[in-house]
Amino acid sequence: MHPKTIGMYWEKPLMTADSWRADWVDCGGRPNGSYSPDKPDEQGDAAFHAAYKKKAYHLWSCMNAKGYHFTEQWSSDW
Repeated sequence: MHPKTIGMYWEKPLMTADSWRADWVDCGGRPNGSYSPDKPDEQGDAAFHAAYKKKAYHLWSCMNAKGYHFTEQWSSDW
């Protein structure tokens, strides 16, 4: 059994897997439910982590705007 990817924890009543996937990808996620940051402007770990947080925040905001609810507790420092 494989664990869910982060995107699969977003739920909305009456949504199909295909509809969820289309919305997730439209928000910037990958079709399998994962995501990766956009290329950082600078080199180094700090720049990568900042880009990763920026992408996560964008996905969170976009999915909320589409009426989805995140069903798992997610630890974040942003």
